[in-house]
Amino acid sequence: MRKHAGFTMVELLVVIAIAATLAAIAFPNISTFVKNDRLVSDANTLVGSLNYARNEAIKLGGSTSGCGGGANSSGCVTTICASTDGTDCSGSTNWATGWIVCDEPAASTNCTGTGATLMRSYPALVGGVTLSSQANAAGSGLGSGYFSFTSNSMLQYISGNPPSTTFVFCDSRGPSYGREVDLQISGRAEAAQTVGYQIDGATAIPSGSNANGC
Repeated sequence: MRKHAGFTMVELLVVIAIAATLAAIAFPNISTFVKNDRLVSDANTLVGSLNYARNEAIKLGGSTSGCGGGANSSGCVTTICASTDGTDCSGSTNWATGWIVCDEPAASTNCTGTGATLMRSYPALVGGVTLSSQANAAGSGLGSGYFSFTSNSMLQYISGNPPSTTFVFCDSRGPSYGREVDLQISGRAEAAQTVGYQIDGATAIPSGSNANGC
C-alpha cells in the first residue's frame, strides 16, 4: 500500500514561524501605504471640491436668479466652507469635520440664507487625519473657514485683499508626512507634489499646532 507523505509537526511549526516573520515585516509597510494613500486621497478630494465650486460659479455667470432668486444686484456666488452637519457652514477653520458647497447670493449668507442652495456635501475625515486652514493675505475679505467664488472664477472679497489660503492635512506621524493644498487669489487650487513640503517643494511643513503645520 502506498503511503501518503505529509508535514511533520516540526516542519509545520517552521512554516508557521516563517509566515509570522514575513507578516511582521510586511504589516508596517502596508500600514504606511494605507496612511499615505489616505492623505493623498483626502488632498485630491479637497482640490476637486474647490475646483467644482469654482466651475459652478463660472456656470452661474453672475446670474441674479440662478441661486433661488435671492441674489443681490451683484449676482450669485458659489461658496465652499467647513461644516459639522453637512448642511450649514460651521464658521470654523477646522475642515476635518467635513465641508459643503452651495450657490448663494453674493452677500454671503454662509449657505443658510434666502436663495442659498446646497450643491454638495463632503463627510468628516477618518483615520485620525486633521485638516486646518490659514489665510495668507491681510484684509477684511472672506476668511479661511469659507470662500466664495464669483463668475470670473476668482475669490470674492468685501474689502482689502482677497485671501489666499493654505490647507494642511496631517496624521499622527507629524509634518514629515503632511500634505499641503494651496488656494490662490485667482481661485486656482493646487496640491503640493512633495510629501512633507509646502507648495514650493523646498519649504518643509512646520511642526506644532499652528494652522499651517502639523
